[in-house]
Parts: sequence; C-alpha cells; structure tokens
Amino acid sequence: APIAGPQVVPPALSDYAAGQFQSAISGFESYIRQFPTFERADEAQQYIGDAHRAEMRLTEALNAYNLVIQNYPTGDQAPWAYYKRGLVLRSLKRLEEARASLEQATKMPNKEVAGLAGQVLVGVDAELKAKPAQKP
Repeated sequence: APIAGPQVVPPALSDYAAGQFQSAISGFESYIRQFPTFERADEAQQYIGDAHRAEMRLTEALNAYNLVIQNYPTGDQAPWAYYKRGLVLRSLKRLEEARASLEQATKMPNKEVAGLAGQVLVGVDAELKAKPAQKP
C-alpha cells in the first residue's frame, strides 16, 4: 500500500489553479521525485498531464497520463488517466487507441469515470464509422 505522505505541494496546486502551468508542472515533478511512493504521487502525475492538456501540449499530456497508468495502475487516479488519455488520443485523431483507452476506463471501479468514458465512446464510435475505409 502507498505510504501516506505530505499533501501535494500547495504551491504547485495554487500555480495550477492560477493557470501558471509551467510552474505547476515543475512543482508536481519535484514532488514526484521527492515522494514517488507516497499516495498522492499519482495525483501529482495526473496534474502534470492536465496542465499539458490545458496548454494543448497533447503529446506531453499523453506521456503524463501513460505514466499514471504505468507507475500507479491500482491508484485512484488510474481510471481518470485512462479516460483523459482517451480524450487526448481522440484529439490526436488516433481513434482506435482512444477507443481502447476509453473502453478500459469503462471497466474500472470508478462509476463516475466509467459513465463519462461511456458517453465519449459513443462519439468515438460515430467518428470511426464515418471514417473512410483504408484502401489496401
């Protein structure tokens, strides 16, 4: 079980809330370096993804959400990471991958995330059907 550690560093959270995303990312990265096994580390990693996404740095956001899933697969942020990764992949027009990530989110124990992911899946499925078939 993760060790209960300090709360996610308040300066990083207040920077994030103020839209100071670069500063927030630095603060969250510093927290993860200092406390990688503490129970809020997954939340800090998720915020890094959210900050990149807010500034439309989608590849960086994707990498950050992948790290939540890879490093904290049983943490309470993992369902959100699958969901948000699906949103980013959809924005990048990587619809099959988006579908797989959203599908995974619907299978997670977090009912709120499962519901949101299910709603987005409807749109992704419609986009996939509308895509012209690839020629061999």
